[in-house]
Amino acid sequence: MQAERLVGFLNETDSPAPSKEVWHAMQIFDLCQQLEDHLSTLQQSSPDMQAHNLFRAINTHLQEFSFLALVGPWRIHPFVSWRRAPARDTSRGLKRFDKQRHGEPLSAHFHLDMIRLILSMTEAGTVARIRKCICGAWFFAQTNKKRVCSNACRFQKFNSEHADYMRNYRKTKASLKNGNAKTKGR
Repeated sequence: MQAERLVGFLNETDSPAPSKEVWHAMQIFDLCQQLEDHLSTLQQSSPDMQAHNLFRAINTHLQEFSFLALVGPWRIHPFVSWRRAPARDTSRGLKRFDKQRHGEPLSAHFHLDMIRLILSMTEAGTVARIRKCICGAWFFAQTNKKRVCSNACRFQKFNSEHADYMRNYRKTKASLKNGNAKTKGR
């Protein structure tokens, strides 16, 4: 159910010039997928420097919203901590919010549900199962092996891979034939 909502959001907002909120949501989604892929390959029990850099990048995008969610490592799995965002324009030691440099802060309500969904799926380890098909549509892969959204796309992928294989096979066969002809002529 959650995955379908996120897939719907991704399919609706997949445009060349998204709004600032959508752009940040897409960046968070992409970074969370990278984080999940990276953490799944780690053999150790604690995150490495690349994981910490991904956590830092996710948190940088989250700071653009007027709510505050922090993603951090808990052993090898990420966790999300939700907090009320500090006022951006105070004199109590917090940095003053610079509208010239950052623009207006992003609304807490605009895409809050999608950000929460992305982060909860990151915590659950399922965000990497949302994939973009060869047809351009986003979908939720029921299994880790699924790479396309439909049978039509599966046939298209097979035909494309088979054509590539045959092209390489013919090149290899021709180069071997030419190589054998040159050695026989000597």
